[in-house]
Amino acid sequence: MLSRSVPPQTTLQTLKLGPSFPLRLAPELLELHKGQEVLLPFLHHWPSLTSLDLSRSLHLTAASAPIAAIADACPGLVHLNLTTSQGPTAVSKNRARVRDEDLVALGSLGRLQYLGLGGYSGITAAGIEALADSLPGLVRLNIACSGCTRRALERLLRSCNRLEVLVVSQCLQLLPTDVPQACAAAAGPRLTHVTAKDLLWARPLQDTADPPDSVL
Repeated sequence: MLSRSVPPQTTLQTLKLGPSFPLRLAPELLELHKGQEVLLPFLHHWPSLTSLDLSRSLHLTAASAPIAAIADACPGLVHLNLTTSQGPTAVSKNRARVRDEDLVALGSLGRLQYLGLGGYSGITAAGIEALADSLPGLVRLNIACSGCTRRALERLLRSCNRLEVLVVSQCLQLLPTDVPQACAAAAGPRLTHVTAKDLLWARPLQDTADPPDSVL
């Protein structure tokens, strides 16, 4: 357990912690990876963090890990991963408490280039559109939100015209055809890699083809 008496590590840029591994500090590297919320109260000691990975944190909520506090404590973030790997059926009630308004704070991360966002049923198309307008510098985006619509996706692509890689999954309001059509209508010239999976798959009964896993 990390004690609150730990002195500030103002130069810390890399910290990796798995759910069952001891804490290790590496003061001059470039990322934070963690599996539990125990480190969140200490983020303000490490303003030099450029990468924060909370993808293994299964109980991330607006209360336990306020996005506003993360953005305020680590203004230089380039890489931020808030995506769960548990799939849409395993999203906990706690994770659903991250809402549209919690995303507004991400707009203060002017250096952010990679964002992984998924597993939050409280995020709607309106939140995704607002997020797109506030982060035009994104280069890589992994979005897995059931509230994402084709309109929100097109708004995102128009606003984030520096995107090179887009991964869309668990967006149950999107048909597989919506993703390539949205890219054709709104994507910037740098977008070269698009993956779409776990979308709403609607097909006529006579169609026996399998749903596509990716759109390139």
